[in-house]
Amino acid sequence: MNTAKLPQQEGAPPADPFRSERNLAAFGLWRLTGPYADGGSQENPLAATAMALLLAQYGDRGGLDMIFDHWVAARSDEVPLALLVGLALTKDAKFLPALRKRLDKAEDESDLRQALTYLRGVTGDEARRLRKDINERLRTGASRGE
Repeated sequence: MNTAKLPQQEGAPPADPFRSERNLAAFGLWRLTGPYADGGSQENPLAATAMALLLAQYGDRGGLDMIFDHWVAARSDEVPLALLVGLALTKDAKFLPALRKRLDKAEDESDLRQALTYLRGVTGDEARRLRKDINERLRTGASRGE
């Protein structure tokens, strides 16, 4: 994590390198899934997602990568919104399968247009194909890719 990017308040101590998810996880202070340092066993996906997105804004993708790996391993049809936000934040094509799966369930034009906003700034052949598919669906009025 590039701690130079972290906001500094006037008179605040230098940025703490232990803010990084990877460093916090190494000390048992934060994890997407347990075990937890305090002995607790109840997972809090909402808190884990918030932590992952906060850190991603400062260039630490460890939490997003954990959410993505967890989603892939679970083979879930439900796509965590964090992965789509991760795509928008990082512009990394790694998250495109999550967007494609989300598009399989697109209900209306607004879902398709939202997908285009997530794709903004993402480069590469797969992103281009996905944009082309979305634009074609918008032109033909096919929400669910029929």
